[in-house]
Amino acid sequence: MRPIANSLVFVSLRPENISITVKDGAAGSGWEGVVDQRAVDHIVRVSGTEIRVRTNRAMSLPEGAEVSLGFAPNAAVVMTREAA
Repeated sequence: MRPIANSLVFVSLRPENISITVKDGAAGSGWEGVVDQRAVDHIVRVSGTEIRVRTNRAMSLPEGAEVSLGFAPNAAVVMTREAA
């Protein structure tokens, strides 16, 4: 894949392919956000964008928990569209 200058990039991930960990204060390599809702999935707000994360049933984080999200690079589908 070659980079395309002046392009918008969209990343698509399945909720079960995103890992979620409680933020421990150290700088992480993933996206940092806050749990907005907890139902079947965790809804995490990252820079104003809602990301749905599916975890095993044993993991339940409270609303307001600061978390880090990550994923394996091969789990992502990257789409580009040239900027206007």
